[in-house]
Amino acid sequence: PQASVLFTPMELRMYQRWRFRYIYEESNEDFTPVPNAFEYAVYQEWHESERARCLPRNFIDASDATDDEDAPRDPAPEGFVLAEKCKHALYPSSTDPPSSPGSWVEEGKIADTPSHCPVCTLYLHQNLIEALNKKWKKLGGPWRTGELVGEERIKYSDTTHAYHKAKVDLVNTIRSFEDATEVEKKWETTQTADAITLLKGHSAAKALDLYKASITFPAHLASPDQIPPIAPGPTRSRTRTLTYSPDTPENTKHRPQAFWGRGYTSHDPDSPHACPSEEGYWDTSYFNDWRFAVSQCRILLVQYGPDSLDLIYRDMNAGPDRGMGNPHVSTLITILEAFLAKQDEGMRARWVAYLKHTTDYFLVWKSEAAEGDAVFDLFERVVSLVGSHVEEYARRIGDIDDEEWAARKVEEGDEEEMEEGGEEEVD
Repeated sequence: PQASVLFTPMELRMYQRWRFRYIYEESNEDFTPVPNAFEYAVYQEWHESERARCLPRNFIDASDATDDEDAPRDPAPEGFVLAEKCKHALYPSSTDPPSSPGSWVEEGKIADTPSHCPVCTLYLHQNLIEALNKKWKKLGGPWRTGELVGEERIKYSDTTHAYHKAKVDLVNTIRSFEDATEVEKKWETTQTADAITLLKGHSAAKALDLYKASITFPAHLASPDQIPPIAPGPTRSRTRTLTYSPDTPENTKHRPQAFWGRGYTSHDPDSPHACPSEEGYWDTSYFNDWRFAVSQCRILLVQYGPDSLDLIYRDMNAGPDRGMGNPHVSTLITILEAFLAKQDEGMRARWVAYLKHTTDYFLVWKSEAAEGDAVFDLFERVVSLVGSHVEEYARRIGDIDDEEWAARKVEEGDEEEMEEGGEEEVD
């Protein structure tokens, strides 16, 4: 995101000037990135020194601005190094500190002095997050209501992005602190209590504790008086009740699911808790199997009549062998599997989802190219026999009753009226 989400137009020009002078970045008025936590801290110091330099001397107690780099440095405790900026004693470590990547080396020695200790590094991140949070809240923050358009929408989106990026940078830094904490614990096992006390206040472990204590969960809270009472809904009479057969023992009317549920190992079909019906349980293992759904549909073999060219059909999935054990069902399923194999993944998924719950009629017939003893090799599915190629024959033998026939004719009349109305409207 652009730095304009954090700075006013005048502040942005100052920030661009600072970047050009100290980061050696060419000035680009079209895009200037939001500073990271360390850049923001250094810029704030520079901005204050520039501001102090331009103010009257008596406005700042007649004292000139002093560069921190020129300030006398306190001597480091014996055997330890101070951070460049905050001047706090540092733990020896073999991991890279977040404030100065690549500055720590093995054997517990420091190659390049980090700019800040872990605690001050945490504060720098929190300062940038707080500055961005103030800008974000002015635009509505996480509780914004209503639609934003144009420049307002873009500014809100960029500010939100900058705020979230700053928080992600902090979280990544905290992960580095967690690794450094483990190294600190190992180092402390070989040190005196005085040395540990000297460094403990600015250690990675201390920064972790401060971070955890600073975590908040802001929300709009309301007192009980501000919460409207829940309006009682309309009362509903109970229309469903659980009943038992007269011979059901009283002590089994509360039978737990573990006794009657077939999925439990404790289920005993011969116990009094099992289903008392002579028919037993319905087999629900095929409820999500499209092959089983197809096996329950009517499969009509379409042929020409013996004495005419009228189409007739014969039900191939009827009688005692109806269902999965029917050889014609197996043939149709094989044809459907070959058909699905030719579809792309998306189309195949839609077909399978449809076939799982299908109740269609399957009109099948034998093509001239059929080989062997195949009874049929082609199929067509129809929702109703009304309007199909075998409509006349189905009407004649009673597979289409008067009610279904009349309902279909009404639908056809409505469709014709809609088509005629559409043509008149176009004219």
